[in-house]
Amino acid sequence: MAKQSKAKTARKVLMGLALLVVVVAICVEIGGRLATEKIAEDQLRSAGVAGGVEVTVGESWWRPTVLPAIFTGRVDRIAIGLQNAKLYSLPVAQADYILNDLQIDLSLRTAKVVASSLGSGSVRVLIDPSQIGALVGVPAEIRDGVLLLGSPLEPAELSLQGNDLIIDSAQLRAAGQVTSLQVADPELLPCDPQVRILGQMVELACTGNSLPGVLRNSIGVGTPVIPVDSQPTQLEPPATLEKPATPSTATPSTATPAGGNDGG
Repeated sequence: MAKQSKAKTARKVLMGLALLVVVVAICVEIGGRLATEKIAEDQLRSAGVAGGVEVTVGESWWRPTVLPAIFTGRVDRIAIGLQNAKLYSLPVAQADYILNDLQIDLSLRTAKVVASSLGSGSVRVLIDPSQIGALVGVPAEIRDGVLLLGSPLEPAELSLQGNDLIIDSAQLRAAGQVTSLQVADPELLPCDPQVRILGQMVELACTGNSLPGVLRNSIGVGTPVIPVDSQPTQLEPPATLEKPATPSTATPSTATPAGGNDGG
């Protein structure tokens, strides 16, 4: 009888310990997700991303994400949503980043999330046509899947050449207005995007395996898995860069200024 009582007590203790482990694991998982999301959101805002920022950790609510990350340093998925944000030179209505199989270093003590590699990811940026119109200085809207620009409104075609969004409009060309905008900044889209009309928005979208610059500079270590472009990633929008001044062809003066340095 005594042995049965001890065995029963031992089973109760083991069950209690198992239940405690499960409760602790759930708390670590939920608390870890919330903490990681808050840290990543704060880092994005600190990096200069204005507007709404929402980070979601984990591929699904029932599949553990934080616990495996503690032991392996890998997170199955991080989704980042931006609303009415201004990313450097490009105002966007919505931007969605889905990042899969990330190698990360998470420190709750220092409140930092650092991603060093990415298995795969997709990016979708939606632009209100009025923003394009504002950049080229004419009214703009979308009707029946067609971008209309100018006054009066006339059909225009969009295409991408490198980092440039090309706006083909006879009216703009005739008026001598800008028809090329540098909007596919490596800070936003680290892969070659496709452009199309989606509903009442202009969509830029692509897939790749390198962190976008705006994320790499906030939650990344600054080194992509695979170089995405021969040009260096820039924190300032390319549109703000000025061409270097043409060297003067004038004959330099041979006079030595008073107190000058002869370079010796």
